[in-house]
Amino acid sequence: MLVRWLLTCIALWTLAVSTAFAALPWQEGPELLRAEQVFNLSPFTETDGEARARVRIPDGYYVYRHSLTLVDGGRGKLSLPPGVPKHDEFFGDTEIYTGDILSLGIGDADGQ
Repeated sequence: MLVRWLLTCIALWTLAVSTAFAALPWQEGPELLRAEQVFNLSPFTETDGEARARVRIPDGYYVYRHSLTLVDGGRGKLSLPPGVPKHDEFFGDTEIYTGDILSLGIGDADGQ
């Protein structure tokens, strides 16, 4: 009878401790967003003869520069501005884009 009572106490204590550790604030990360929620591309605009697209990344999130790919459709030069340097535990030294507006140059607006 004592053994059963002791095992019950140990089981309840283990359950209580594991539940408490599951709710620690440093273990909760931000909710992951879908790509279309993070990378919102605005309509193209023309500034000084250059077509520009703007992207706003939500506060608290960032996009890895190496995860972006620009494909030249033959209409001009594509370019990404430099990102913010970051040391990532998985990717090492990399660049990121944060909540600031990212402006992508798409070459000449006339397609030349």
